[in-house]
Amino acid sequence: MGFDENFCHAWQATVMADAAEIQNRKKLADMVGISEEVQRKMGAEFSQGTDHHPIMRVKKSAQKPDTYYIILRKEPYYRHVVEFKLDGTPITNKRTDGQEAETVCSYDDATATWTSTLKYIGLDTPPFVSVRKLVGDKVDVVDTCGDVKVTQTLGKVEPIASAEDDAL
Repeated sequence: MGFDENFCHAWQATVMADAAEIQNRKKLADMVGISEEVQRKMGAEFSQGTDHHPIMRVKKSAQKPDTYYIILRKEPYYRHVVEFKLDGTPITNKRTDGQEAETVCSYDDATATWTSTLKYIGLDTPPFVSVRKLVGDKVDVVDTCGDVKVTQTLGKVEPIASAEDDAL
């Protein structure tokens, strides 16, 4: 199976992070410039269980060939759309707070591994690298920025329906 079959679904965390993992997530969020307010609100949601974690929906563009979107949302606190291609083409995306990052992605069909590298524009931050590997019906994720590493396992969930998302 290829990328579309393996990853074009909605995903959500399946396991609660322990204290060390939560501390690493905070360090990572600080490094990439996520505001304290958003971190505080999201932290309060995370502590309520995995069904309160953001949902990451991956979908193929209806309008642009070879283009995909990650739609990350946790209403009403956070919504972010990242456009990407799997051929290594760099694409600049902007978060809702205005922070820009250049995104470069690739996919290894033999290992069902999707790698994304984000270089934050205007921040003195090492590249943020996310490696997502399909293992059975779950996705193991390792996010790294400098010496900070965060891991999580995602499971499929029902996507959040949005006319705005469907227009992508």
